[in-house]
Amino acid sequence: KLTIQPIPIQIPIGSESQFEGVIDLVSMKAYRYDESSQGTNVLESDIPENLLEDAQMHRELLLESVSDFNDALMEAILEQAVIPEELVRSAIRSAVIAGKICPVLCGSAYKNKGVQQLLDAVLDYLPSPLDRGTVHGIDPVSGETLERKPDTKEPFSALVFKIASDAHLGRLAYIRCYSGAAGFKDALVNPRTGSKERLTRIFRMHANKRDQVDLVEAGEIMAVVGLKSTATGDTLCVTANQVVFEKMVFPSPVIAISVEPRNATAEDKLVEALSRLSDEDPTCSVGVDRESGQRIISGMGELHLEILVDRLRREFGVDVQTGRQQVSYRETVTGSATEDCSLEQMIAGKQQFARVKLAVESDPDLAEVAFVNELPIEICPAAFAAAVRQGVAEAATGGEFAGYPVIGVRVKLLAIEAREDESSDVAFKVAGSVAFRAACAKAGQAIMEPVMKVEVSSPDEFVGAVINDLNMRRGRVMGVFPQPVNQLVDAESPLSEMFGYATQLRSLTQGRASYSMQFERYAATTASVQDAILRKIGRIV
Repeated sequence: KLTIQPIPIQIPIGSESQFEGVIDLVSMKAYRYDESSQGTNVLESDIPENLLEDAQMHRELLLESVSDFNDALMEAILEQAVIPEELVRSAIRSAVIAGKICPVLCGSAYKNKGVQQLLDAVLDYLPSPLDRGTVHGIDPVSGETLERKPDTKEPFSALVFKIASDAHLGRLAYIRCYSGAAGFKDALVNPRTGSKERLTRIFRMHANKRDQVDLVEAGEIMAVVGLKSTATGDTLCVTANQVVFEKMVFPSPVIAISVEPRNATAEDKLVEALSRLSDEDPTCSVGVDRESGQRIISGMGELHLEILVDRLRREFGVDVQTGRQQVSYRETVTGSATEDCSLEQMIAGKQQFARVKLAVESDPDLAEVAFVNELPIEICPAAFAAAVRQGVAEAATGGEFAGYPVIGVRVKLLAIEAREDESSDVAFKVAGSVAFRAACAKAGQAIMEPVMKVEVSSPDEFVGAVINDLNMRRGRVMGVFPQPVNQLVDAESPLSEMFGYATQLRSLTQGRASYSMQFERYAATTASVQDAILRKIGRIV
């Protein structure tokens, strides 16, 4: 799957409950861990006699794999000379940076065995910012490609890759600095929002410990306090030399539950906790149901929601009760249609006029509603086109068919008509919204449901039962692939059919199978499923 050659640079001493430590094939030393110190104390020794032959065999394979990347190492091997550790490390590093091998280490998170060697390997073998070289971004105004070098003399630029909540510091943002340097007094900007930002405190993090520093420089990863309008994936830069780096793309939530505090006094505490959770996790969203007034928390699956609710109780001390899980459906159009809408009415005490002609058509490849303005600016002023676009976007947040957000639709602005004293942005926004809803109704509408990619790892004797169960869940098996121990069943299934699957899978396989599930795409439902959804929400009787 990864199309890369895995090369062990360690082998284990013992296995499973008898796992004691590791043998480093570079230094040819054994490392055991003092369990009384939770792995803090590392005990170095010679390789045990019973493992020496196995270690030598794996070392020869390692040297053979990396010798092509270092002439001095190749020469030493051919001359059967003593090979220095640093020569081997240099060859491994060159092979890794070239993308030819993947070094494999072993260890156990339980009691922290192998952690120190893993961190050392990150430093020894993975590319540094200097190896990465020039990073490319875009100019937020012109859209041109810009370059930033890992140099403190370059203009400052950094990417915010994580937001965390700290009990003492509050909102903590982790940033990776690509160029330049910044301190407390430097004025920064977030190109996405245009807001000014300042770093009030800068920390170098060591797990749950931190050291305060005065400056963040190119190549460093730091945690900063003071960012008010910056989210995960945003870029920070100086105002005079703005740049936007490649954004992180997060999938939309596909499952939701209602949450409410068990007593009214905890309402404010719950609102604050949910705000901090959604700030930390871009795949978690919080909102209020327009019909029921319930507070809704959405995520990527059952397990994700369980963890979020557990964090509310454990970390934030909010005792909540939850409602039934609900699938986040979408709407789309099944054909194409044109609508010509004229608006003449009093808005805010003034007579308003706007005429908008729109065309809508189905585009299954779109994950949103795409708006295209085909009119020249002399016919359609930019302000009116932007107003129509905004009206379409607002209408798409909840369709007329079932009230779900609209996706997979391409909208074309074909014509507008304005009157000098009666037309305004507000009028065109309302007309655009009305025209979009009417055109969608003409084009025919359908409900789309989230389809999940499911991978089940099961022993051979239970594969048939697993496949039958997936078929009963309206699933589609894409293939069955052999693994070293089990069989891997690759399938797709609607999310609505996967509730409680973990329990059912344990029952089918005597607890010996495991599965993973992630969002794949939205797909149109069958007619019977669509009718059941519409009946459930009261759109049909």
